[in-house]
Amino acid sequence: MTTTALTEEMAPAETSAPVLAAAADGRRTIETRFGTMEFASEQAISMPRGVLGFAEHKEFGLAYLPNKFIEQLMLLQSFTDPDTSFLVLPINIDAGIIDEADLVAACATMDVAPENAVIAVIVTIRDAGGQPQITTNLRAPIVLDAETRNGWQYVLPNGKYSVRQSLALPAADPGADIPAQG
Repeated sequence: MTTTALTEEMAPAETSAPVLAAAADGRRTIETRFGTMEFASEQAISMPRGVLGFAEHKEFGLAYLPNKFIEQLMLLQSFTDPDTSFLVLPINIDAGIIDEADLVAACATMDVAPENAVIAVIVTIRDAGGQPQITTNLRAPIVLDAETRNGWQYVLPNGKYSVRQSLALPAADPGADIPAQG
């Protein structure tokens, strides 16, 4: 499955009454830092080891954000704590951001078929004197299996990737509001 195929399923679900719990059909509505978001059951991701530093969080929802400035980013939202979420950027395995051979090796280690793999990197936005400073962690990508909906954050075994690689996104909409992280 391609990144596009999985991520099309991850578009924000239509929201109904804000019930901050799981509905009978598996939908979950969560008050995130980006507002109320509803996650359909198809947007659920299980991460048996959690995210580095957040091992206690194992169940997540994955959806695109309804913010025009960061429309290419997705929200990896913990289902157990509405205050725990990560911005992630899906990347194609052959995009060259991370060497394809390194990503294929990561998939093999995680027992994910490369054709079922969806790779994402965690993005951090910090306030740098009134300007957003956007970085991504290329050293520890998230490897998702689109078939099983399981994911793992995998630390690449070589040091050639930065944990704070600068990332340039398209120019901001002056009216867009981006919550800073950390």
